[in-house]
Amino acid sequence: MGIRREEDGTYTVWYAKRHPITRRPYNMRRTKIKTKAEAHGAYDQLVIKLHEKFQKNISPLWADVANEFFEDYLNRGIKKSTVSNYKQSIKAHTFKKWKGREISSINTDEIRKLITEDLANRTDPTKKSILKYIRAVFNYALEKNIIGRNPVPKMQFKRNEKIKKVLNESELRIFLQKAKAYNHEWFPIWAVACYTGLRNGELFALRWENVSLDSRIMVIKESWSKLDGFKETKSGINIQGITDAINLLSTEGLI
Repeated sequence: MGIRREEDGTYTVWYAKRHPITRRPYNMRRTKIKTKAEAHGAYDQLVIKLHEKFQKNISPLWADVANEFFEDYLNRGIKKSTVSNYKQSIKAHTFKKWKGREISSINTDEIRKLITEDLANRTDPTKKSILKYIRAVFNYALEKNIIGRNPVPKMQFKRNEKIKKVLNESELRIFLQKAKAYNHEWFPIWAVACYTGLRNGELFALRWENVSLDSRIMVIKESWSKLDGFKETKSGINIQGITDAINLLSTEGLI
């Protein structure tokens, strides 16, 4: 029993116990208790409080832990668009099945079946991403000592399928020539996108001050998204000197 009489005549009381799932030790303590009888009463209260704490947090629901994870991910400085991808995917593919489940009750076999059976019609890259998102939530629970191990299995997926070309070079040239002939308002955007390979967000953030037609140089300093606003490019570096793209645009009479 954790009761000790101090030099000043008061009592210090403590109670320690390991969490029944994570095995992490916890302890509670009270000091400056005046009498021995009060110390015994305080000790009994510590036992009750610690057990109540274990009972309350012994295994929270999957949905509650997932929502805590989303908030924690934002607080770590992760981009809002990235957190949004995690949130949408996890809610869409796991909440119907696991929302009311205690997170500690979800086992490896269930997770594997979710990927292989429930998502059977999805591509391998999609399955791989969803498994990564689920693993991240369990890793968060592990860090918080909510669970004792991460049950997410290791699974093999095919490499990303190559995206088939929608238009070949000659078709692309015809497309742009027709767009220019019809004076389509999106022609300049399509032309720059096709000949530079810039992403949507990079095109949106491109400014004339970072383009020199005379020097045949573009400097891609930032990108934009509706969730994160303006930010660094995905690679985190400036892309300079897209000379060939500008030359091609000039040669084709597109700029």
